[in-house]
Amino acid sequence: MPFVEFKFAATHTVRVDYQPDGTTTLLELARLEELPLHWRCGLGTCGTCAIRLTLLAGEGQAMGNKERNVLAHHGKDEKQNASEWRWRLSCSYVLNGADLRAEWD
Repeated sequence: MPFVEFKFAATHTVRVDYQPDGTTTLLELARLEELPLHWRCGLGTCGTCAIRLTLLAGEGQAMGNKERNVLAHHGKDEKQNASEWRWRLSCSYVLNGADLRAEWD
């Protein structure tokens, strides 16, 4: 079963198994687990839910222009540490069956 490893507050790690349904986002999964991932709009426009995302296994999801523009506006260049992790908006990343690590401060 695919999973997301959520890492936050420098010392907390929570692993959550999920069943991909083609609609659930990283933000929704974090909220269901009552994890302290900050968000504001949930629409991919404010940038509040930006996370550092690492693909551990499986296929990643392409980034759309809207997400790319919002991240750039907040100084979160998608190419930073591209070999390890990428900035992504948790409200825009639909869980597709990949194993992931999502980190935030």
